[in-house]
Amino acid sequence: MGIAFGQTGKFQESLAQFRLMLLLEREVGDMHGQVWALNNTGEILVRLERHEAARACYEEALSLVRRIGGRQEMGILHENLGTALRESGETARSLASHRRAARMFHDLRDLRSEAESLISIGLAYQELGRYADALASFTSAEQISRETRSQDSRQRALLGIASARRATGRYLDALAAGREALEVARQLGAAFEGARALEGLGDTVLALHGDSAAALLWQRALTLYERMAVPRAELLRHRLASIVYPAVSQDPHMNMQ
Repeated sequence: MGIAFGQTGKFQESLAQFRLMLLLEREVGDMHGQVWALNNTGEILVRLERHEAARACYEEALSLVRRIGGRQEMGILHENLGTALRESGETARSLASHRRAARMFHDLRDLRSEAESLISIGLAYQELGRYADALASFTSAEQISRETRSQDSRQRALLGIASARRATGRYLDALAAGREALEVARQLGAAFEGARALEGLGDTVLALHGDSAAALLWQRALTLYERMAVPRAELLRHRLASIVYPAVSQDPHMNMQ
C-alpha cells in the first residue's frame, strides 16, 4: 500500500504506511523486514525533503544489514544514503557513497541498479561543476536502461542529460532530452517525475524564449507538486511570483496529465 501511495504522489499516506510497517516489524523482531521498512521510509522522506530523517533511516538500516548480511541490500542502502547526503549538501560524501553502490551492483551484475547509481553519480558530478563527467555518467545510465528496458531509470537519466546539456549551453539538445523525459513519465504515470521534467523544460525554455514562456511550464509543474504536497512546490511558487505569464499552452509535448 505504501509503495502504491508513493508512486501516485501521495507521500504523506505512504509515509504513514511505512512507519506502521516498521513498528510491526520491530514488534515481531524481523530484521529483514525492518531494513526494507526503514529504506522505504527514507525514500519517502527524501521526496518530502526531510533529509536528516532520511539519513537516520538509512544508517539504521545499514547497521542492521551489517549484522544479518546482504550485499544487494548494502548496495541499495549506500545508494539511497548517497542521495540523502547530496540533498543535504554533502556532495563529496554523496559521491563516495554512490560509487560504492555502483561497484557493488556491477559486481553483482545488477545492471538496473548500476544504472540508478550512475544517475546519482552524474547528479553529484553536476553539483561539483564537472558537467562533462556528469553527461558521460547520465549517458551510460540511459544506455543501460534502454538495454534492460527500465523506463523509470531511463526517464531519470534523460532528465540528467537535459540538465547537463543545459548547463553547457546546449539548449536545443536539452529541450529534446527534456521532452523525451516528459513523454516517458507520462507513459509511466509518474507524477513527480513528470513535474520534474516540466520544471526542467521551463529552465531550458527560459534561456531560449524568456520568462513568460518558461512560466507556462513551471505553472504546470507547480500544479502537480501542489497535488502531491511536496516542499518543492514552494520553491517553484517563488520563481513564478514575479512573472506575468499568458494563458496555458496546449502544446502536446509540454503536457502532463
